Amino acid sequence: MFKNILEKIKNNRLLAVLILLFFVINIFVISYTFSEKTSSSIWDGTIAKSFKEGDGSASNPYQIKTGSELAYFFQVINSDESGDYYNKFYELNNNINLDGRDFSFSRLDKPFSGIFNGNGYKIFNFKISNYYLSDEDKVANFDLFDSIYSANIKNINFGDITFVINGKEIINKKGVNPTVGEEEYSVENIENATPEDKTEEKKEEEVTKEETPEVKEEPKEEPKTEEPKTEETKTEEETRFDEIVKEEETKQEEPKKEEESKEETTEETGENTEEEKTDDVVDVLVEKITVSLFKKVEVSKISNINVQNIKISYNGNEDNVDASLFILEDINNNNITNINVNGSSDVLSAAGLIKAYNNANVENILYDVNGLILIHGYEKENDTLYKYSIKNDKLTF
Repeated sequence: MFKNILEKIKNNRLLAVLILLFFVINIFVISYTFSEKTSSSIWDGTIAKSFKEGDGSASNPYQIKTGSELAYFFQVINSDESGDYYNKFYELNNNINLDGRDFSFSRLDKPFSGIFNGNGYKIFNFKISNYYLSDEDKVANFDLFDSIYSANIKNINFGDITFVINGKEIINKKGVNPTVGEEEYSVENIENATPEDKTEEKKEEEVTKEETPEVKEEPKEEPKTEEPKTEETKTEEETRFDEIVKEEETKQEEPKKEEESKEETTEETGENTEEEKTDDVVDVLVEKITVSLFKKVEVSKISNINVQNIKISYNGNEDNVDASLFILEDINNNNITNINVNGSSDVLSAAGLIKAYNNANVENILYDVNGLILIHGYEKENDTLYKYSIKNDKLTF
């Protein structure tokens, strides 16, 4: 087949020009992503308390310019408040150097649903070395996104990412999870979530919080209404007795208020309690490990993504691992276009692009994955998958 094509090219200059033009156009399409911008910020390991700019709307997206703001983004979309951030818009407006630090924020059953536009900027120099545990499946998961649903992630450069996994210390050992919320969000929550619903929920929570202290104080005020005599009929001795009783009640209430204040301070400062410590260790033996940038992708579009020098560093039995440099599970109805993946894996069964393929639309893929299978189970003819290699600073296809 290829010999026939080459002969046609030699005999037809117009065909050769058209093929060259095709390659130029494809490179131009993704050049916006692959051209990295010069400004950058180095992460100091802190997490911002909020987005400084934007409201998450299409006209005014949340702005991410520092490592702490990027960390805040991943923290909130994996928290119990993640529902407040469904279907929002986010923009990256700086190169972010994560300084070689661990960037493990992903949590189970916290799907990201929204539009993330990287604007051609780069997120680089980080590792993922901590996992979250799926108790039912007994799986330790290492990933940047646990799942994305009805999302659009585009125009991002990633670089120098390392998954650090010691399988010998994880498999058949008790799992360890960070303390996370119990609330889970389903696909229905994502599709039906509206700003009005979220506002009403917040108002109800605030009203509940304001009313709760008043309910607790009411029993303390009840004795005031139970006065058998009016002030006119009270003797001086009775009046003095009432004052003494009130003084004693005040003395008894003060220590209780101090204890409550200490408990509130402990919660606010984040000091560990015995309950929080026991939540970390899960009485489940880990049987499987998963590794990927995106674990589950469903009804989503991922486009114009450049991933350079991504590596899975693994020590242990490969039979216990499902891994991919990019997507682990293509659930359904996905569009994966204009992607460049360059990386390697100690897990030889890992995929370069997709491990569990399920009919996603795949177009314009450039890859150098050091012998890994690009897409497991992919049997379609596709002229837009381009394998390349770089040796001695020379690019060859």
